[in-house]
Amino acid sequence: MKLSISESDIQAMQQNLDNGWVNVKVCERREPSASGMTHYLQVDDWKPNQEKKEAAPAKEAPADLGEPSAEDLPF
Repeated sequence: MKLSISESDIQAMQQNLDNGWVNVKVCERREPSASGMTHYLQVDDWKPNQEKKEAAPAKEAPADLGEPSAEDLPF
């Protein structure tokens, strides 16, 4: 696969640097472009929401149900 990146694309990627890395997605075009390109790059700027991580309640450990018996098996 051949990728072409314009100067403006590189500048957009530099604005999204995170610890020296830029995440990008290779997306397929609905229709080929006039020059025959079938895919394009998109900067993936998703970041985890730190507020939700900190505010989320801790999950409770599942109750110990003991060892499964022959009656527990569906077959």
